[in-house]
Order: sequence, then structure tokens, then C-alpha cells
Amino acid sequence: MYHFSVKINEIIMIYSKTYIILLLILLSFSTTSAQENVSAEIDFKTKPIYQIYPHIKLSNGILDVVVVLPDKNKGFYRGTRFDWSGMVAEINFKNHSFVEQWYFPHTPTQNNNGIGTAEEFRIALGYDETTAGEGFIKIGVGLLERAGTEKYNNNLPYKILNNGQWIINSGSDWIDFNHHISSASGYAYEYIKRIELLPDTSILVIKRRLKNTGTKPINTNHYGHNFFQLDKQHIGKQYRMRFPYKVSCDKDFGERAKKKDKEIVMTKKLARKEAFGSFITGYDNSVNTHQIFIENTNSETGIKIAGDKPLAQLYWYVVDTAICPEPFVDILIEPGEEFRWETSYTFYEF
Repeated sequence: MYHFSVKINEIIMIYSKTYIILLLILLSFSTTSAQENVSAEIDFKTKPIYQIYPHIKLSNGILDVVVVLPDKNKGFYRGTRFDWSGMVAEINFKNHSFVEQWYFPHTPTQNNNGIGTAEEFRIALGYDETTAGEGFIKIGVGLLERAGTEKYNNNLPYKILNNGQWIINSGSDWIDFNHHISSASGYAYEYIKRIELLPDTSILVIKRRLKNTGTKPINTNHYGHNFFQLDKQHIGKQYRMRFPYKVSCDKDFGERAKKKDKEIVMTKKLARKEAFGSFITGYDNSVNTHQIFIENTNSETGIKIAGDKPLAQLYWYVVDTAICPEPFVDILIEPGEEFRWETSYTFYEF
């Protein structure tokens, strides 16, 4: 009887320990899930989603901005589409705001969940030279694994084999990101991006330098997605875009917008999750036409976007929560060479 009762106690202890372990595992999963979808529980009017992720605040006394930081475990963005560096999640000038969370709920690993000045190198390096299971490079993200025989699709998630190395330095009104990675395929790079608030102005500048440290040419393109929403007002008739040239579009906007000489004007408030887009032409090969103005006529605020390289193409994406001009620049860098380009954002009242 004594030996029997001891065994019963031992069995109870084993089952108790097993139950506790299983409970802890379940709790860890639920905690992770809660963190990944925490945006569903946050009051965005008072608590921006970025605050629960690594970020830094910059100011020059005129502009106040928040930049989210790359982090493979805790970062705001951990997808495989956008460059992990340089996403400005909040921009404030005087009493005006220019960036809001545009997609809900926020999931860091969701490919399209960039924010603000999210940027992408659209053409992946070496993808067409690989087969399933082999690695290719996405600049600003890392070494990714090709999953199958289909063509590269930037909307699809790819397994990250190597994040590369990020080095970050900052001051009160600037931040530098340095990312470098190499691969067995011969593609390698060092990428440096600086976000800087120019002294005594309402100008934010993004400066980039991409050096080819591999043995194969880097042939890609780059654009800023520019998820903007001015003064917390969803996209409607108060928004317009202006250009220094007469615009043409490849799509008919219907009742949602119309083009007028050098402008595109919104003509209705978009319904929830309503979206459309179009390529815009009319620019030439000069830097002078690499300018876009986004304006809110209700709050009388605007953003001037200007690049120091000629436009390769310009796409316009609009959803009810963001207006997004996407200026592209072509990039071709031979081994040992580098390419520099920058974009300025001027915030203003009118």
C-alpha cells in the first residue's frame, strides 16, 4: 500500500509538471499573438502603434519626427518587401501632422505594412539565377530563400536566411543606417542611409549611398512609397497633387479623381479600403521634373517631394487612409562602384 501510494503521488507530480509546461507554452503563443496584433487594442488617437516598437525621435525645433528602427525580433516592420531602415512613422510641423497608421491591424511580418517614408528596391538581386531553396538578395532586407518556380513577387513573403548586419548611429536631428551583406552568388553591397532634418527649416532629407562590394553588377530600381495622410483627414475631395508638367495617366479614375493640366484632384471621399492607382507620365529626363506636391485644401498644408535624379517612372497609389506618389529611380552599379541619390520633403502651409 505504501509503495502504491508513492507511485500515485509520483504520477500526479509528473502530470502536474506536464500541465504547467503546456500552460506556459500556450501562454507564450498567446502573448506573441497579442503582440503581433496589438494594434487592434490600441487607441490610435492617443497612442500611436509605433510606440511599442523600437524607435527614435528627432527634432530640429521646427520639425518633430519619429523613425522606427530595424530589429529582426522586435521591429515595427519585419516583412520582405520594404527596406527595413528609414521608415518615418510620425511627422509634425507646427500644429499639423503628415503620417498616420494606414493599415489595420498592424502585423510586423505582413509584407505591405510599411508606414510613412517606406522605401523599396523593387528588383531583387539574383532571383532569376536561383532555383527553389537557394538564396537571393533584397536590398535593405537581407538574403531571402526562393520558394518555387514562380517569378519574383514583392507582395509574397519569403523566408529570411540572413538579415545581414545593421549599424545605427544618431544625433538629435539625424540618424544613419548602415546595412551590408554578401552571398555565395556574387552579389554583395554596403548600403548607407541618412535621415536628416535641415537646420532652421521644415525640410527632411533622405540621403542614400549604395556601394557594390560583390563581383556582379547591381541592376535594380528604387522608390519611396510615401504613405501620407495630412492632418488626420482620410482621402477625399480636399486632396490634390500638383506637378511641374502637364500630366497624363494610364487609368481612368472615374468619379474618384480627375486630372487638370498640371494637377490631379480628388473628387470624392473614398470608402473604407477603397483603392486605385495609375502610372503618371509627362515628366522629362531633367531633375527639375522630379517634383511632386501633395496638398490638403481644408487644412491648407502640403508636402513637396523632390529628388536629385531624373524620374524613371512615377506611380500613384491611393487608398482611403493614404495618398501615395511613388517616384522611381533606376540604379546600375558595377563592382567596386557606388551610387548616391537623395530625396527631400518640404512641409508647408499655404
